[in-house]
Amino acid sequence: LTHGKDGEVRLTEELTFSDEYKLHYPNHNKYWELIAAEIQCFGANTFVTMFRGGKGVFYREVLMDVCDKLKVNYSKDAKTAFIEDNLLLKILRDSLEKMSPEDLKALAKELNISDLNCSAEVLLGAFQTIFRAGGFKSYQLTLIIA
Repeated sequence: LTHGKDGEVRLTEELTFSDEYKLHYPNHNKYWELIAAEIQCFGANTFVTMFRGGKGVFYREVLMDVCDKLKVNYSKDAKTAFIEDNLLLKILRDSLEKMSPEDLKALAKELNISDLNCSAEVLLGAFQTIFRAGGFKSYQLTLIIA
């Protein structure tokens, strides 16, 4: 959010100028609202944001834009959490397809999956089950994906 792919500071970012950011960085949960606002502005057109009084687009719109860009299958009428799950599973699927057998084995071990010789398809199926069940394991998996 604060730096581009080239490592340069983004001209339009405002997060690092806030007192909360300066006080709590890198403890992001202390200023998550500012991060959310930055994402909303980052996901919007800069000039349109100026006319909105510095307000960006809603999170759901940013989420759907990301899904469209990554070719995630979702319904515009679905609940936001369901769209998020589809996005995470798409990212996971793409990541698993790029992993070597050794990487897949290490990931299975990290998640305490007993069959350490499982394929990307088996892991994806396990992850889908974990997401549907929700709870802490789903949260843990989301952090691993991130």
